[in-house]
Amino acid sequence: ESILIIDVLPVGLVDFTVSWSKDRKADLHWTTVSESNNQNFILFHSLDFTKFKPIGSIEGSGTSNKTIQYNYLHESPSLHSTNYYFLKQYDFDGVWSQSQVIQLSNSILNSEYFIYPNPTNGIITAIGFGNSDLLRIRLVDACGQNIDIRSSVKDQETAFIIDIHNINTGIYYLSISGNIYKIIKI
Repeated sequence: ESILIIDVLPVGLVDFTVSWSKDRKADLHWTTVSESNNQNFILFHSLDFTKFKPIGSIEGSGTSNKTIQYNYLHESPSLHSTNYYFLKQYDFDGVWSQSQVIQLSNSILNSEYFIYPNPTNGIITAIGFGNSDLLRIRLVDACGQNIDIRSSVKDQETAFIIDIHNINTGIYYLSISGNIYKIIKI
């Protein structure tokens, strides 16, 4: 006679991701497919991968067999270095489990500009750190042909808007002062 021991995990975490929001905040998302006795999630943040500090808490759903999506907006991530995050999940009885560490690299600084939405249906916003008066903006199609575009400053020296409503759907390359970004027009 054999005994089968089933270890019931408190939370079936299927993903945990982070990305930049439009307004330079860290947008954290995670999904569970099941929860058992789940009290809450505590989110932790670090800039050096060693000293993590709690930044927020999200209430869990107790016990559930449904897919549940959670999100948390970290209002003050570093714009000058890599941000590291992990989740700690607590049961009502104090037992906890921890996610893997994920990172948010500073693509804003590495690429000079943060372009959104991409794909787009006509309006692109570019956020950067340079002086908008010194920008050289150019859009070319997949064959290298220049495309006429209109742009306007949205926020002094940090953001501008590019209108591409009048071009066909396809892949284009946006050059902003020498930095090249692949743009998909839908």
